[in-house]
Amino acid sequence: MATTNWLSSLAQSWCIRALSHGPVPAHVAFIMDGNRRFAKRRARDSKYGHLLGWTALQSSLEWCLDLGVRVVTVYAFSIENFKRDPEEVKYLFDMMIDKLQLLSTESELVERHRIRIRICGQVSLLPLPVQQAAYDAERRTARHSGAILNICIPYTSRNEMAHAVSRVRSARETCSIAPTPPRSPFERAPTPSSSALATDPPSVERDSPDGSREDLSDLSPAELDAMTRQVEAKLYTAGCPPVDILLRTSGECRLSDFLLWQVCRSTTLQFVAPSWPEFSFWTFLPCLLDFQLARLGRSAQPPAFTFPTQLTWDPSRYPSALTASTLLLPAHEKTEVIGGEEAAYGSPPLEPTHFAAAQ
Repeated sequence: MATTNWLSSLAQSWCIRALSHGPVPAHVAFIMDGNRRFAKRRARDSKYGHLLGWTALQSSLEWCLDLGVRVVTVYAFSIENFKRDPEEVKYLFDMMIDKLQLLSTESELVERHRIRIRICGQVSLLPLPVQQAAYDAERRTARHSGAILNICIPYTSRNEMAHAVSRVRSARETCSIAPTPPRSPFERAPTPSSSALATDPPSVERDSPDGSREDLSDLSPAELDAMTRQVEAKLYTAGCPPVDILLRTSGECRLSDFLLWQVCRSTTLQFVAPSWPEFSFWTFLPCLLDFQLARLGRSAQPPAFTFPTQLTWDPSRYPSALTASTLLLPAHEKTEVIGGEEAAYGSPPLEPTHFAAAQ
């Protein structure tokens, strides 16, 4: 058995080195489906499946990072999951607290790859202890600039888009002219008609003489492009490239309200039969090969991912955890507030509104 495992590990390492010489996805997303069904097939309770699912997540994250993937997004808890059995939901939250603390304080993988943890979702719906764990995980890794792990809890894509539009609207109400975010290097080039109008002021809101707002169909291509970039800049995944591979386990062929904005024409969708606890590198390998073959067949390749130099972190998303933070943390992890944000003692001062990622 030991010899077999050693040979499998050696073959896996060789495959990763070989794949790294071809097109490498910048952003891989996982819908971790099938934990409960896996446990049921083995006459075990759902806790068993969720625990093995955590092991599968660790392994998958390591494969991606060793390959050179810079952004990994996982669907950990949907807003719809609140409808599940309360005991199962409580177990999931307890496990989240434990694993978030483990990732941000003891994980050799996180330190080696300098992974920044980002919690994507409506965190105000989470119990206070989970908010605290999420807040601490983001705070402790906010200076990391090697890779990004987006953990979607509690999340749906429709909620994310509604939240982004609400933030854009609020920003417009507080200033007369809202600046248009710079174009991401991952965005497709504008159409010729859009380019011709690029010099026009990108006013997105229009009012009719009677004060009513005109229909969006009246907007020019340049205005629609400006609106799109403004909304994209307010998404939970702002700063990340579009999804290159979206993979769902357990044989289900649906997206379940996950990353609907971030999935684009170039995204490779993969639906594999094994449940998430059974997901292995050898299941992942054909998905990576499909991606590489598809990219090699294209004349134009997307630009390489560069870690954003200014990646914002908004502690105000944690109203409860923020006020309780210094009370609940151990003495050696107490924080001080600098310019409205928090930094661990001993860290250099932070910018008032941003954590500057090291280059």
